[in-house]
Amino acid sequence: MAEESKDLAAESRMKFLGKTLDELNDDRQKDTQKQEEKANKLLEKQARLEAKLAEKQLKLIQKEKLTEKRALKLIEEFEKKTQKVNERLEKLLQKLDEGKYYGPITDVDPTPTSYTISLQGVASQISDSSNIVSLDGTLFLENLSTKNKFKKFSVTGGELFVGDETIYDVVFGKARLSSSGSGGEKDSMIIIAQVSDGTDVRTLKMNLDLSDSFDSETESLEIDVLHPRSKIASQWFLSAQGTISLTESVDDPIDETIEPEIIDEQPEPKDIPHTTSLSVVSDADSYTLGDTVIVSGTVSEIFEDTPIILQLISPVDLIEIAQIDVEADGQYTYTVIAQGQQWVNDGTYTVKAFYGANNFAETTFEFTNSN
Repeated sequence: MAEESKDLAAESRMKFLGKTLDELNDDRQKDTQKQEEKANKLLEKQARLEAKLAEKQLKLIQKEKLTEKRALKLIEEFEKKTQKVNERLEKLLQKLDEGKYYGPITDVDPTPTSYTISLQGVASQISDSSNIVSLDGTLFLENLSTKNKFKKFSVTGGELFVGDETIYDVVFGKARLSSSGSGGEKDSMIIIAQVSDGTDVRTLKMNLDLSDSFDSETESLEIDVLHPRSKIASQWFLSAQGTISLTESVDDPIDETIEPEIIDEQPEPKDIPHTTSLSVVSDADSYTLGDTVIVSGTVSEIFEDTPIILQLISPVDLIEIAQIDVEADGQYTYTVIAQGQQWVNDGTYTVKAFYGANNFAETTFEFTNSN
């Protein structure tokens, strides 16, 4: 009896142990399977990360190539623009050497007289009107012909200080003074000159109002530099006050055997036998009485001695016409105040731009007389 009990107990222990070993083997297999699945997931995740990294690197390389391409394009455009400006300057210098820069001159003044323009004011950045800096400087002029309604001067030098860091040296230029009003009592002057900041040669354009009429006896007059019709290097609008005053008079007369070309005081613009791209825009779509209207545009090819002719037409009549010199970079700008007896009709106003006989552009804007 005792032996049977032992056998039964031994058999029970073997069954228990066998079941436990099977379960352990199953558990081990399950753990191994889970580890393999986890390892596979990690490998898949790592593969996805590597693929994303490779994709990002490819996009970065493509972006770098695109940036490089854009940079090369910008450099190419800058070099073309620089070449165009240099060619323009060379032509101006050639005209200056040949005596053609100032155009035909009637009634040459027999005695050279020098004048100094002194000014002080502010310059506002064209691309950011909130950036306003100080402006002061001097320009030197010498008379060419001052006997007619339109008086001509050469700009012989000077310098302009814009802010604390930028200095523009005046290389050469020209000025024209005109009288208006019933008695010629109101005089204004336009100055166009080439200036250098030590790196580039750019254009200075100044529109001045004089406090009184100018003649050969004038010693000093007050001036206003008009904003935004005055600007320098296509970067700054100029606004200032100052004086134009007599510097000195030289007693050696100009050789009176010179026979200046006799022309009409208002010659017709030079005809251009072929076409070029011409644009014109206004700085706003609509204006009211007293607003400043700024008209600007570009030409793709510059022709010597050829100004832009602008016509401003109200709904009923032509109210303004102007000749505008094209700057060395092919741009031009004209400014007019929407006030006076011509600005009385509400409606659509048209601006027409002509560059020679074969190039034409136009734009329109709305005007409301608030009075």
